[in-house]
Amino acid sequence: MTSFSPASNSPDSNSKKSGGWRWFLSPILLTLVSAIAIGAWQTYRYWGYFLVRPGLVDEIEDFAVVEKWGTLDRDTAEIEINWSNLDRPQLDITTTATTAWEDVVKDANQFCPEISNWFSTPSCLYNEATLYFDRQALVTPRTPQLNATELTQHYQALAKTDLIEVPQTSYLPYDFAVGLIVLGRDRQNQPIVFMGIQGGQVENDHYPYYELIFREIEGSPGEWTIAAQRTFYIDIAGYEQLDLGYWIFVSVMWFGLLSPIPLLFYAPRLWRSFKGNS
Repeated sequence: MTSFSPASNSPDSNSKKSGGWRWFLSPILLTLVSAIAIGAWQTYRYWGYFLVRPGLVDEIEDFAVVEKWGTLDRDTAEIEINWSNLDRPQLDITTTATTAWEDVVKDANQFCPEISNWFSTPSCLYNEATLYFDRQALVTPRTPQLNATELTQHYQALAKTDLIEVPQTSYLPYDFAVGLIVLGRDRQNQPIVFMGIQGGQVENDHYPYYELIFREIEGSPGEWTIAAQRTFYIDIAGYEQLDLGYWIFVSVMWFGLLSPIPLLFYAPRLWRSFKGNS
């Protein structure tokens, strides 16, 4: 009596099946990877960083002593805009009120709570520098404040760098500027300035933050050069901490836009398969 054993799949048949899956998945995987890469690039362009907001510039640790400090704030400074140049108007601080360092630190603590995740609170920004100078006892309630002329002078050093972004046409240049300016000396007793400035709205609820270290040009008193700088952006509309969410959203959007591309790969084989079955 002849017995028959079940037919087993040959290596050739298995390779054909796996090859079929590779053929099916490769265009989709390529499209997915492309969408994720484009999403990452657009996330960096929008926020100025990738997922994790930068900390303070390392060069802030070069401060050995602080000679003066000052804040730019609508509550403590009357700021006038010179509109003679609409693209780059001058920002003139005409009067300034005395602000106690204790109050500045109190506000900074309010805006910079201790957190255990990747994301900084949206309003921390220059307040993080305030807390640094306070913890290091570089600024105390007895440290003198910059007057209006000095604040204007140092802010104009930032304006001359062309780092300040010109907003979209529907928003006013230099809508406002708030932040912290600290003047001191480094360990080599050379002049050094820290500046952390939140700029005005450049597009809907989208604000730049500029953080810089200036050093005085040797042989040119009163002339400053950038020793370190970073620029990134925040949103103030309940959209502040969607760093990762923004990347996912943009990647999904691009995957949808790119999804017709795999059809270019599938269409010929699907057509041949249809013709073969007809």
